[in-house]
Amino acid sequence: MKSRATIFGIIFLLLIGIFIAGCAGEKYDKNVLLVRNGTLKMNPNVPIGKAFDQFFANGKWQSFISTENKTFVEFG
Repeated sequence: MKSRATIFGIIFLLLIGIFIAGCAGEKYDKNVLLVRNGTLKMNPNVPIGKAFDQFFANGKWQSFISTENKTFVEFG
């Protein structure tokens, strides 16, 4: 059950930014690349970025630092 919760949490954080607009063909910063190149335990052969790009037609990636000084990566 813990791994399911972890996967859900990661996907949830990535999808928080669903309404954030971005530029097509943009260069990704190191935080976005870290998430995009990462994999999930349930399918370690498919990078998260590739899976999301194939599933969502016009997804945008961005990272930001919150008011609590924590780095977040959003996908929307």
